[in-house]
Amino acid sequence: MLRALTFLALVAVAAGYMAQGQLPMRAQRSAAPVTMQFGTMNGPNGYDKNGNENGGLSPIVGGSSSYPYGEYEVDTSGALPAQFLALLTLVGLPVTFAYLIFTAKV
Repeated sequence: MLRALTFLALVAVAAGYMAQGQLPMRAQRSAAPVTMQFGTMNGPNGYDKNGNENGGLSPIVGGSSSYPYGEYEVDTSGALPAQFLALLTLVGLPVTFAYLIFTAKV
């Protein structure tokens, strides 16, 4: 019985090591042409820091003319809870772990 099960397991595993033949060639399918590429001035946001338009061959996208560089709002309303959780994680958990190790009854 054990020999038969071992033989069946080996046959099942051997099927995974069989080399497959080449797949048949498939017909090429045409795709729609690219209408807009990131950073090549095909879009509306091709402006540099001074508000001038980037060159048509520039590979780097610029900022927006309606959203100048460096002028954005920073939401710091959750800074205090985040600092408390970082302190608790980095200091509180190791101290608690060490306390529990030293007070454990062996």
